[in-house]
Amino acid sequence: MTKIIINMKYVLLCISFIWILTSCGVSKLDTKYLSRLEPVVLYETSMDFLGQKPMQANAGVLIKKKSRQHITVHEIYDLSTGASIKRGTSAWALKYRDTNYLNLGYASDINTWYSFAKFDIEGKYCLVFVDTNSPKALQTSSQGMGL
Repeated sequence: MTKIIINMKYVLLCISFIWILTSCGVSKLDTKYLSRLEPVVLYETSMDFLGQKPMQANAGVLIKKKSRQHITVHEIYDLSTGASIKRGTSAWALKYRDTNYLNLGYASDINTWYSFAKFDIEGKYCLVFVDTNSPKALQTSSQGMGL
């Protein structure tokens, strides 16, 4: 029985190692989806957003889910090559179809990367209102706590 447990631990360790190796590579979008990418403007920090200084990236997204209050994307890609833009994941905000969205990875109560909430108020202070009528993507928490 002990030998079986040790062997299972070894198998799980090998599977984990292979998963890590394959996920560390540069992801690239299949070329058949390049035409479906929608352009976005990325802002690396809140100060860049306030100063309207976008990142120098030819970025586009594939929308996974959207509502009038949010968008969730598969990844942020280079519009020309389809290569994943890793810095895009950490962008503080993005502009999609002339609307600005906050990266929910930075929302302490929600902390959901690849999801962006539409700003309800923009200015020196920006606000996103979340209530019981908001989409579930805005109400869930990766820490298991509600807002």
